[in-house]
Amino acid sequence: MKRNLFRKILVFIVIGLFFGVGVFSIHGINSSFYDRLDQQQPVGRTGWFFNNHYVGFAQSFKPTLDILSRVNIKFCKDYEILVNEIDGTIHLSIRNSLYGNDLTLKSISDNKITTSSLPDWIEFDFIDIDVIPGETYYIVCNWEGSQWGPKIGVSQTNNYSDGEAWIKNNEGNWFTNSQKDLAFKTYGYNSSDPFPDLDYIGSIGWNDIKPGNEVTDDIIIINAGDPGSELSWEIESYPNWGIWTFNPSNGDDLTPEDGPLIVEVNVVAPE
Repeated sequence: MKRNLFRKILVFIVIGLFFGVGVFSIHGINSSFYDRLDQQQPVGRTGWFFNNHYVGFAQSFKPTLDILSRVNIKFCKDYEILVNEIDGTIHLSIRNSLYGNDLTLKSISDNKITTSSLPDWIEFDFIDIDVIPGETYYIVCNWEGSQWGPKIGVSQTNNYSDGEAWIKNNEGNWFTNSQKDLAFKTYGYNSSDPFPDLDYIGSIGWNDIKPGNEVTDDIIIINAGDPGSELSWEIESYPNWGIWTFNPSNGDDLTPEDGPLIVEVNVVAPE
């Protein structure tokens, strides 16, 4: 889950007594810091299977960003196993100790995983958490379900210098395989990244408009957020009566330094 700012503003429009009140909405989202790749070990053409003996796998890592937003792990339902018999759920959590509590958790069903001999990326988009850059954390994957589970992608060598792969046995004990790593990617951002804030000036009102007449007015959109922040915005909805046009109807990378942006609103009143 990305903590991108999302804000919707409603602009009220009054067009005569006959047509009544209409509302159109504009929403904006931060385009300056969509969460970004932080740590990774992408190699994982081979792998380990969840089974009755190995019920969990983990990977240690050290983030460089102070917010962790999501993780990608390679999984597949391998042809070596009777894939129709795989039935269950993968629970992925982040911990600062293998035997500690989950800091965040995301679960997915096995039907999200493709049938293949080669593991492929599966995204776990959880609630964002604060982490301490340079400290060790663990991506923990547990299987709940059938005797055999999916295969998790693993490297043949220790490609990632800031962590290593771990295996949990059916007694709940973790042991390391320091010569291998899970295939993983972590994403995040810094809490100091600038945030935008969508605001507007003006309202639109037209009186005594006859059916079929065309009217035009303006509203002003502003990024009232932090200096250097960037805002992407678009017209999200508008009344279903009449013919509406907006110029422009969307935009990208609006900064506070850009100042006000004028949006021309044109309406042809319904017959």
